Amino acid sequence: MRNLAVLTLVAALFAASPVRAQVQSKGPEVFPGKFQVGFHPIGFQVGFVDRSPGGYKLAADFSGLIASPGKLSLWLGGGMNYAAGFYSCYLTDCGGDLQLWAFVMLTFEKLLPFPLVPFARAGVGGDVLFYNAVAGAFVLRFGGGAHYWLFKWLGLGLETNFTFGPGFYPNGAGTLFYGSWDFSLGARFAF
Repeated sequence: MRNLAVLTLVAALFAASPVRAQVQSKGPEVFPGKFQVGFHPIGFQVGFVDRSPGGYKLAADFSGLIASPGKLSLWLGGGMNYAAGFYSCYLTDCGGDLQLWAFVMLTFEKLLPFPLVPFARAGVGGDVLFYNAVAGAFVLRFGGGAHYWLFKWLGLGLETNFTFGPGFYPNGAGTLFYGSWDFSLGARFAF
């Protein structure tokens, strides 16, 4: 009940501000600051091999603006992803996949005459894979997506990424290919 009261108060504060309450319908997105936070709680991950977990996906990230040359913006950031495996578990239990990664992101907010912002990003990371024993992977991750910025500070959209690299598995399995594809829906917040 207390959480509901806090959520209602925060929503009322945002609604009370006339600058924040204006829904954008035209013109390119102009970010209000130099930072973004992404939270995508609705998603799934598809593992390319049995030891790459597939199932529910949760993603979160933080990035800061580095430069805005020409029609694009360059951001540097990091993120955390978690996949709870629940299918395709032939050789192992489904396990889970916790990933930390760092990335460079390009946003193309000045290319469109409305506040839809496509982006591309690439980076490196490390995964901890939870099975009967703990495994790990060193990965390259690249992808992109788009968010429609309803307000200057709030964009709703989707993103998709490919992840691949060597996985290091216990119990005599050794080093094997690790790879996955993910898709998620959520929001980005700019400040």
